[in-house]
Amino acid sequence: MHWDVQRLPVLKRGINMNILITSHSTLCIGLVNAYEMLVPTDATKIYAVPFIDEGISEFRGHLNETFAKLAEDGKVLILADLLGGSPYNEANLIYQQHQDSVRLLAGVNFPMLVEVGQYVQDGDNLDEAARIGLEAGRAGVIQAEPLVDVDNDSDEELF
Repeated sequence: MHWDVQRLPVLKRGINMNILITSHSTLCIGLVNAYEMLVPTDATKIYAVPFIDEGISEFRGHLNETFAKLAEDGKVLILADLLGGSPYNEANLIYQQHQDSVRLLAGVNFPMLVEVGQYVQDGDNLDEAARIGLEAGRAGVIQAEPLVDVDNDSDEELF
């Protein structure tokens, strides 16, 4: 996969917060694609930087370059896949240097992205975005329970 920060969409003025997702391999790209399928928008504020087989130095460069472009336009909420993994660790270096305009969450999942993605369309409070992300991420992880008295021929909703 070739990385080109110039291919990032042109940011619209007035947008105060962007989401930067980073992960091992292309998980972050898949999350962005799924989000865009579920929540079509003409004001994309979600960007992905995958950590692929290019090495940590190249990844660091891509992450920093993308962050710098997004930070020119406002605040940045960074969502990383795994606490302690290279994408998180590199994002944490960015957070430590820009605590006034960045928040970082680990353990990104689709429910988290859907909720914060919708929030940043109009909201610009980083702490609120982080709170929403944590709450939605936790709430979106469940174990299915057996249903009682389920009629397999029924058209009733199962949820």
